[in-house]
Amino acid sequence: FESVPTYPKADRNWQIVEQYKVNIFYTAPTVIRSLMRESIDLVNSHDLSSLRLLGSVGEPINPEVW
Repeated sequence: FESVPTYPKADRNWQIVEQYKVNIFYTAPTVIRSLMRESIDLVNSHDLSSLRLLGSVGEPINPEVW
C-alpha cells in the first residue's frame, strides 16, 4: 500500500472493511491518530461487524490511541 490512508476520503479504511468483510485489520498508530481527528460518524456509518481484531504495527502505540 502506497498512499495516504485518508485519501480520497477519511473513511476509506472503513469502506474497505465493510465492502470486503475484513475481519483482521492492522494499521499504524499514526493512521489511528489521524482518524481520531475525524467525526465518529465516519465509523458509525459503516457496518464493521466483520471486524474481529484491530492490530497495531510499525511503531509504539500511545495510551490515547489504545
